[in-house]
Amino acid sequence: MSRPHPAGFVAALKSDAAQSDRSKHHRGFNDPNTATRLLEDNAARLRRMFSEQGVAQPDIDAYLDRLREPAALESALNWYRAASSGNKGLAVTIPALTVPTLYIWGDKDATVGRAAAEGTAQYVTGPYQFEVIPGAGHFLTDRVESQVTSLLVRQIRKYSP
Repeated sequence: MSRPHPAGFVAALKSDAAQSDRSKHHRGFNDPNTATRLLEDNAARLRRMFSEQGVAQPDIDAYLDRLREPAALESALNWYRAASSGNKGLAVTIPALTVPTLYIWGDKDATVGRAAAEGTAQYVTGPYQFEVIPGAGHFLTDRVESQVTSLLVRQIRKYSP
């Protein structure tokens, strides 16, 4: 959900200027003062980011309950730091997926564009299904939880013995 295969993501970063723009926050997260800035003014920047992607206020509050802990926010930021172009991160060769794979993507995702989402297909050799949820953003489980659950249950039933 909302996260393409790393090789597909790297390919989109190189070929799609829009994806590079959508991912500009990744570069900003390398700044060691990012956590402090994100938590300033009662976490106003994080609140705005979640809100702009359609996350409901109770869910924003739940996320921030955890992310206010400096170690938790630094851990989240460290994922992006490790994946940045200055590190091996996403450049590490990750094999194609051979298992049945369901990719769910919202067409209003502010961070993952269509090229990156659709590019995942070339890195899956097993059965693959790509589902687009119109009008949904990056935080699918917060916005369209019943649709996500239905798609996941269908996938599990399809490939369970």
